[in-house]
Amino acid sequence: MTGDTVGSVSSVQELRDGAASAVAVSSSWPEIAGPVAAALRSVAADPTGRGLPPVRSVMLTAKTLRARDEPLLRPGETGMPFDEGRTIGELAGYSVPVAHGHLLFALARHLRPRRVLEIGTNIGISAGYIASGLDAGGHLWTLEGSPARVRVAGGVLTDLCVADRVTLVPGRFEETLEPTLEEVGGFDLVFVDGNHQDEPTRSYYRMLAGRGEAVTALVFDDIRWSEGMARAWNWIVRRPATRWSLDLGRLGVVLT
Repeated sequence: MTGDTVGSVSSVQELRDGAASAVAVSSSWPEIAGPVAAALRSVAADPTGRGLPPVRSVMLTAKTLRARDEPLLRPGETGMPFDEGRTIGELAGYSVPVAHGHLLFALARHLRPRRVLEIGTNIGISAGYIASGLDAGGHLWTLEGSPARVRVAGGVLTDLCVADRVTLVPGRFEETLEPTLEEVGGFDLVFVDGNHQDEPTRSYYRMLAGRGEAVTALVFDDIRWSEGMARAWNWIVRRPATRWSLDLGRLGVVLT
């Protein structure tokens, strides 16, 4: 599940079926279900986003990053245990493939969210896709536990000319998520790509679902990364707060 191939979110037919499913509930939540359907249709029409210059720009940046074999940690820099021995190219390979990035971009473009949250910045590629889709009034807060990855992500977002739309929040998720929610309030769109385990994922959902007055779109990455993630996803789709869900193989989308 690396980002070093173009890949696709799922089959084009699954994207179209997901769009039709979103349309079916749009009478209840037109302000969000309709734009989600439009985003899914746009990805189905052009999975790799080659016709969209912002998507292509992030794709080319990610390709360049994957070719960098220098260590993440600079000499003398203290990192997190999971940073030791990692290269920038390796971390870029863990980021979202192009089609997943296109979907994040499309959701940001069609939903026109004012407040977006990402849990798990890594080195900024997914944040680049999201921020590139935001309009002038939108802003992304992205949480990352590794100071070294925050440093690299800051450079990536600057190179993509979207740094002014992004607030990087360094620190462990358990120390930064609740304060960010208290500071910002509810979010319109959330991308969860943090601790890929059962209980942490359930905890994110409990903290995020139905927090604001409006309906929120939550996108979970790697819903089949482990047995624990699969259990968490199955639990999420059965929660009363989940109004609609869509399984796209690697990604899961819910409206709460």
